[in-house]
Amino acid sequence: MTAIYVAQPFTLIRDDGGRQFFDAGEQEVEEAMAAHWYVQAHCTPKPVAMPEPVRLTEPQNAEQAQTQKSGKKAKP
Repeated sequence: MTAIYVAQPFTLIRDDGGRQFFDAGEQEVEEAMAAHWYVQAHCTPKPVAMPEPVRLTEPQNAEQAQTQKSGKKAKP
């Protein structure tokens, strides 16, 4: 068995006339099924979770605001 990631649901009609439905998302299938050209056409690499964006904090006073604008370090 191997894992594939299906982008959109689809139905595969096998050579024997049987139908196999694939839901979107990660699926565990036999390697021969995963190698089938039609299955491969509907698969994509598994998406990677994106990290949370870094949020800048608001300056606490006017001096901090000025140093953020100029890019210089504040005087101690």
